[in-house]
Amino acid sequence: MDFQIIYAKNAMHLGDCIYSLIFLYNIHDYLKKNNIKIYFYCINENYYQIADFNTLDNVKIFTINNLPNNEMIFDLWIGSSDYDYNWYNAIVEPTIAYDKFFCKYYNNILTKMNIPVKIEKFIYKDNDLITRCRTINLLTNNYYDKIDFLINNAQPCSDQFEYDLNEFNNFITKLSNKFIVVTTQKVNNIKCTRDFNLTAKDIAAISINIKNFIAIESGVFAGLYNEYLVDKSDRIIFNLSKYNYHFCSFKNFYYKKNLSELKFLI
Repeated sequence: MDFQIIYAKNAMHLGDCIYSLIFLYNIHDYLKKNNIKIYFYCINENYYQIADFNTLDNVKIFTINNLPNNEMIFDLWIGSSDYDYNWYNAIVEPTIAYDKFFCKYYNNILTKMNIPVKIEKFIYKDNDLITRCRTINLLTNNYYDKIDFLINNAQPCSDQFEYDLNEFNNFITKLSNKFIVVTTQKVNNIKCTRDFNLTAKDIAAISINIKNFIAIESGVFAGLYNEYLVDKSDRIIFNLSKYNYHFCSFKNFYYKKNLSELKFLI
């Protein structure tokens, strides 16, 4: 059977590419029903993580050096100048939440793709998270089970947080005296996702059994936009950014400008 191919790319950082995948998760039912395939291209250093994250039958992942020359390419990076509306002109709207921006931005791209779908809430559903979480627990002897806090403390790539390594390490060390903590960048002998080389998708998977999160708005944070966490009353996500327009409308996401605003935890 013949199928239509839509070409898309995101040549930016890991978190940017995961947001692009969340967009594709939201339209996948339409893609399957209408026999449309998305060929998505990312930079080489993100290929493994993005290919690992993707479980969509109609979305294929390629490295950007294989990008076709004679096809229309939709740039899914939120700062793309290909579109009149993007992240850089959206931030003049101080009341628009981060997740609401994603909906507005990607709905605009859907119009340009001639796909009659409207994204109302920027989250994704992926049953692979449950299976993967069980597998990780089995392979690691429950190393990531019964965690109180998951902390994304990796240095951001887009200057979205005033990152002080010593301050972060000290905060995490004090927090670990009261709670069971796992980080995304190693701090002393505290548990870390790198202890077992977890991918971004793996981190999203173990998150479904964790109640509390402290995360810089970057990289693996994007994987937390899943149905198991968003708007769940028993989960709390503190998202860290120096920019107040990185707040989310989700009921259990709390914007914090710096670690000083979280001292009450320690």
